[in-house]
Amino acid sequence: MTASKTRAPRWIATALFFSVLIAFRSTTGFEFLPFWDDAAYVTQNPQVLAGITWEGTRWAFTQLHIGNWHPLTWLSHMADVEFWGRAAGAHHRTNLIVHATNAALAFTALFGLLRGKRARRTQAWSDGSLLAICAFTTLLFALHPLRAESVAWVSERKGLLAGSFFFLTLIAYTRYAEQPTRAAYFGVCVALLAGLLAKPILVSVPLLLLCLDVWPLERHRSHAWKTLALEKLPLLALCIAVAAVAFAAQLRADAAPSLDQVSLGARLATSIMAAAFYLQKTLLPTDLAAFYPYPTLVYGAAEWGSRTVVSTLSLLGIAGVAYALRRRHPALWVGLAWYLVLLFPVSGVVRVGAQAAADRYTYLPLIGPVLAVVWLAAAGVRALQQRGSRFAPAIAVAVACATLVPLASLARRQVETWHNSETLWTHAHRVVPHNYRASVFLGMLALGDGRDSDALAYFREAEGIAPGVPLVAAQLGIYFMRERDYAAARPYLERAVLGFPEHGQIQFGLGVIALDDRNWEEALVRLRKAVALEPGNSVYARTLEQVESAVRGPGAP
Repeated sequence: MTASKTRAPRWIATALFFSVLIAFRSTTGFEFLPFWDDAAYVTQNPQVLAGITWEGTRWAFTQLHIGNWHPLTWLSHMADVEFWGRAAGAHHRTNLIVHATNAALAFTALFGLLRGKRARRTQAWSDGSLLAICAFTTLLFALHPLRAESVAWVSERKGLLAGSFFFLTLIAYTRYAEQPTRAAYFGVCVALLAGLLAKPILVSVPLLLLCLDVWPLERHRSHAWKTLALEKLPLLALCIAVAAVAFAAQLRADAAPSLDQVSLGARLATSIMAAAFYLQKTLLPTDLAAFYPYPTLVYGAAEWGSRTVVSTLSLLGIAGVAYALRRRHPALWVGLAWYLVLLFPVSGVVRVGAQAAADRYTYLPLIGPVLAVVWLAAAGVRALQQRGSRFAPAIAVAVACATLVPLASLARRQVETWHNSETLWTHAHRVVPHNYRASVFLGMLALGDGRDSDALAYFREAEGIAPGVPLVAAQLGIYFMRERDYAAARPYLERAVLGFPEHGQIQFGLGVIALDDRNWEEALVRLRKAVALEPGNSVYARTLEQVESAVRGPGAP
């Protein structure tokens, strides 16, 4: 490449960075979302609020907090507090900068992959064409409405950081493929390990690298499959080690339900529906929300079965087309493999959390299908040019603009729904049927505003959708405790404590009910646990002190 052509990728990467900053700039004025993990991650996390300390660093690497182990993510939140303070805008600004950086890194990684020596020799694409393909793919990735959750939610910093190191892993692996030295391979290991320490979602990356060995790197032509597979074993070992720790964290937080709670068949059906759902939302990104309930709460058995069948047939159809065209257009099946491989850790087979799907889970997986479609479209444009069409480039530019402009507009509208808790859950309640979590959180907001009747209506609505869910029972129990209706609160709190044994307010409520029953022994157990869980709560401490004093005093039971 000439000097000007060498600078072109840098200028494009810079332009992409600033385009993303402009598109999502409004997020810097957003609030924290205390009901949606921001309290546990930042606003009520003493380790994070202390900034960067030796104790906090030790805690980040050794503690399994709220069902996660991602030390680099904790350190990034600590760094925000250390350098920018506790204001929500500063934390949102960091998310925005990381996503904008990811756009530049994604472009660099894709261009490096597609411009590899062997790929360049076998595909005969010009540098200008490759730059256009990579730039358009990156814009579709970075400005899609599905990115709103990752950018606008402070607690999803982990996904953004994992994305940064994922792209650095691809860049390092491309260099290793071009010049396979130990130093280059070590760079791949370091980048991948850093990504895993930000979020273990990258555990399937070694398999993706094996797919990239086929296209666009085409290393399978010069290396035996056994060699390529053995080459990934150290990377796989890193992934297995981190995955084991992450799964232990989920089990400790009771965030990974057993097969007794959710059958393997139900998990497989839901994962298939989710995979089809994400592709559908990529093409038609409307009615996106922060939470999508599990299908058993939304659909009847017959509709759930029919949707599973339709989703399965759709995925099989796409896979069949990609396989049939694998020799002529390998980008199609590698793009599909990219999607399925990176989606698997969050597909729902190993179920984590109560959601059936989440927009944030598409952050990295959907790059594969998007790249495949853009590559195929570019091949069509090149075919038209070879046949003498002078209008092919103009048509390509027009189609690109007609795609990007509405997507960017939808993305800006979607990101605004994340402005605060009220806008977020009002939107989710409106666009997703049977959204019991939206009902619960709107009830909590109403309770905080003193609108008790509205709060009870929302809680009852959630109970009608998901009567056995501990979250719903907890809020109804807490509501009736506020009303001092202990008889009504008791069954809800007893159900809630099974799902939230470490919830201080639930333990305190059960302690108060035990006091009302003059069950002093249980009251002391519950109140002591509540104080242990929330040592800074003066109400809990004062109540416990009064009960202990009464038990020790003269005439005690």
